[in-house]
Amino acid sequence: VYIWEEKTSNITDDENLKLVILKKDNKDLINDIIKKKGQSPRTKSNTVFCLIPSEFDRTNLVTFLKKKIAYELIEKAPNLNLSFDQKKEIRKELQKVDSNLYEALRKYYRIVAIPTKDGFKEIDLGVPTYGDSKSFNEEIYEKLLSEGEILEKVAPIVLKTKYLIKNDYASTAAIYQSSLSTPGEFRLSQRSVLESSIRNGVVQGIFGLGELLEDKPVCHAFKQSADIYLNTSELIIKDSICIEQKKQLESKEVIQQTKEEITLNGNEPDIIIHPEIKDLLNSLILKFNLPKGKVSSLMGILSYLQTKFDNLQIEIKATEGKLTKQEFEDKIEEAFRQIGIKL
Repeated sequence: VYIWEEKTSNITDDENLKLVILKKDNKDLINDIIKKKGQSPRTKSNTVFCLIPSEFDRTNLVTFLKKKIAYELIEKAPNLNLSFDQKKEIRKELQKVDSNLYEALRKYYRIVAIPTKDGFKEIDLGVPTYGDSKSFNEEIYEKLLSEGEILEKVAPIVLKTKYLIKNDYASTAAIYQSSLSTPGEFRLSQRSVLESSIRNGVVQGIFGLGELLEDKPVCHAFKQSADIYLNTSELIIKDSICIEQKKQLESKEVIQQTKEEITLNGNEPDIIIHPEIKDLLNSLILKFNLPKGKVSSLMGILSYLQTKFDNLQIEIKATEGKLTKQEFEDKIEEAFRQIGIKL
């Protein structure tokens, strides 16, 4: 929340949702806040909201403020020699003003400006609910949720309809960046909302997860659980492509198995020996350096190994860099905890 901030350079340009409370209605300032950060273009314009005062309700608010200041001055004045009853009456009036002040302030600040493709639109928060104990920003957040301006959940079918009807695949990183930077796009409460939607879509077979190899989408996960990273190499892929690739892979495995069958005893296939039985690997240890940008490429390998081995252990050794203890606890330990992995 930014209160009466008029310098766009002081308003962060990050993934978090931001509410800028304006001192007065100023259309030019609203457009600048949405489009600029200082002298530079704002890259995450879709994360900014502006709260605008309603001049129609200004007089009522000012009246309450004047009363509050007056009663406080009277109460603190050292030389008025007020009687006990007078002091009691002043305290009573001050409490009455305080109880009505929030409502007057809430009526005054009731218009929210929301980024759109053509600039911004305004929604009216309406009259405050009597006795509601929610904070100002909580009430605004819930209003934006109810209006569909902020999403805490996205159905996977929405992603399929929006990105895979006309295209065979879409970059998960591009989808996320679009939600942050393109005014009017669906707006997420946090990054994990999109991650969860993609993960559910892959498990349900609404689309698959993979990467682009030799300019062709290759599906690594379909109708199975997958980790989502929202990086540039990660794609959601049309379900029909994943189904076809899965059929081709199964067909190749059948052909390969048939070729490897060795028949003994002449023409009678009484005993069939598979070469992989005599060359069976009961365990596997791989050690390698991981090139930057190739994390998602490991997902298919790890998924395949889990189909062959019940126990899959991974050891990560990271060098030639820096990470604070706080970053380790917040980013690494917390991520492992959320997916149920004990370090």
